[in-house]
Amino acid sequence: MSPAHESRLLTAIRHICLRPGMYAGDFDSFNMSHLFVFIFGYEGALFETNQPSQISEFESWLKAQHPQWKELTSWWGTNILNECKGDKALALRTIINFIDRFVAEKNSTTSQ
Repeated sequence: MSPAHESRLLTAIRHICLRPGMYAGDFDSFNMSHLFVFIFGYEGALFETNQPSQISEFESWLKAQHPQWKELTSWWGTNILNECKGDKALALRTIINFIDRFVAEKNSTTSQ
């Protein structure tokens, strides 16, 4: 079961990061562009149906955690991959870790 403040999109991102080969044929074929396109499509569908973004708050949180990213034009997935020195498996684990931290912080602020 998903934590209380984990949106469907964050849950889907978690699943993609856990099993990237299911989305790209195999792990070696997977790259961050697959994740970006999935998020872009998901958010586009939300926009077209007048529903709120499910990624903007997470993206703002990421930028607050990594202020150096505010000046970059690259997508946060690429920034994570770069910080992991191109290690795709580590980058995917890092994304899951960020989701966990974000959700834990959201849950702790709402339970106070």
